[in-house]
Amino acid sequence: MPCPTPDNPYHLKQVLLTLDDALHPKEGDFIVHSDRHETDRMDLTAVLRLRLEQSRRVIVLSNVRIAWDLPDLRAHGLDVMVIPSVRKWRNWSTFEVAVKRTRPALIIDIVSPDACENDVVIKVDHYARVE
Repeated sequence: MPCPTPDNPYHLKQVLLTLDDALHPKEGDFIVHSDRHETDRMDLTAVLRLRLEQSRRVIVLSNVRIAWDLPDLRAHGLDVMVIPSVRKWRNWSTFEVAVKRTRPALIIDIVSPDACENDVVIKVDHYARVE
């Protein structure tokens, strides 16, 4: 994540992200994924949009943060999600559950070998809490 340096607020230095940062990214964080990860994410998004968005009853979001409506659960960065009851698409960088009063019906996370515990243990536990 870029941060201003103390002596110059316009000069940015790179700060390495931790696994916790990858689990709960902030807007503007840049998380590098493999080409295969990105290709799979884009393909899944395209297929789901083609199949589901025609109904105008759901939207499909990709590579967007989701802010949950639980005060003790920080936002997650999701690969792909299908959200019902939202008819108008917006260019979200963060989808806020409390504001839209709906939550994803489907979440797809592509497991990254370097963040496996985040993807298959921690996130699964967190998602179970928001059901």
